[in-house]
Order: sequence, then structure tokens, then C-alpha cells
Amino acid sequence: VAQPSGGDRVVKVVSFEFDFTSLDAFSRNIMAGFNASLHSRNNSIMNGVRVEIVEKKTKFTNYASDLSAALKDNDIFAVVGHCGDKLLLNIKDVLAERDVVAFSPFTGSSLVRGWNPNFYFLRAEPAAELLALLRYALAHLRVRRLGFMYLQGVSFGDREYAQAQRVMSGMGYEFSGVFSVESSVTGGARKEVFDAAWEAFADTR
Repeated sequence: VAQPSGGDRVVKVVSFEFDFTSLDAFSRNIMAGFNASLHSRNNSIMNGVRVEIVEKKTKFTNYASDLSAALKDNDIFAVVGHCGDKLLLNIKDVLAERDVVAFSPFTGSSLVRGWNPNFYFLRAEPAAELLALLRYALAHLRVRRLGFMYLQGVSFGDREYAQAQRVMSGMGYEFSGVFSVESSVTGGARKEVFDAAWEAFADTR
């Protein structure tokens, strides 16, 4: 991060690493874009104001307490590079207490969406994305058959499938086939389970 010159005010944002491969990979990609954006402006967001990124490490179970400790620095105004729905719920009270914003958190479902002065989202709500896809398929492409694929037990999956079913039913439609397997952060589904689910889905064609 570039060093501030004499009269510049420094605004700090904090980013956490969790030592969890898949989560940290998402966060690194987000921060790469964030850093590139700042670098293109020499870390200045307006005249006399520069941004400094404070990097911290934590664990899932310690995230709220470690964030609370980091936010004792009153110059920190935002949390950046955040990934995960449940993790965001876990820190919402800390954000409110310190009057700090989670800026552009990356979340996979609509679980944490809705008005909250401490969440500043830049992406559309997943539920809205799903409705847009259904509308496009049915109203513009006018498909006669529509299937649905989702993972069970993950942030974007069961709730969205239930929502899609409600929307389809309300219009007098139903999915021609559904493909679904249990999710896992450690690897794919067992081959026999995946193949059985796929064959059942394929038989609906």
C-alpha cells in the first residue's frame, strides 16, 4: 500500500485470511480486484483521502472476536474481502456495535440479504438472479421443458429450489426434471451417487 503524503487523511479497511483454502481463494480474488482498483488511483479515493488495507488472520470460531479487536482502531471504516453467509451473520453485531460496514461481501444465498446499514452489497441478490433466469427462460425463450440443478445443504441450493418451485407453480408450470446431490467442501459426490442422480435426471428427457 502506498504511503500517505503529508496532509493526506488515511482511511483504513480490514481484510481477514482464514487459513481455509477454498474460502481464502475467493477472498484473494476479491482483494486482487480491490487492490487493482485502488492502485489505478494511487490508493487515493478523493483529494486528500487515501486507503490503507490492514491484513489480519483468524479462524472461523474466532472471527467475531478478532474483528472486534481489530476495530478498536477507530480509523478502520470497513471490512473488505469478506466471503460467506454464516460468517457475515456471525459478525453483524460487531459491525453494528462499531458502526463499521462490510463492503461488497461475497455471499452465496439470500439468507443475509435485506436492509442492514452495516452491509453494502454490490452484487444482485441471488433470489433476484434466479427470478431473472426463470423469467428469461419462460417469457423470452419460451422453453417447453425446464430442468433444475442444485446442491443440497449449501448456502445456494435448497432455499432457491423451493423458491423456483413456488414461482413455477404459480404460473402453472413444473420442472421437467431435477438433478440434486449433497454438497461437500472436501470433494465431489461418490461416483455411484452422482451417476444414479444423473441417470434419473436424464430419464426425464
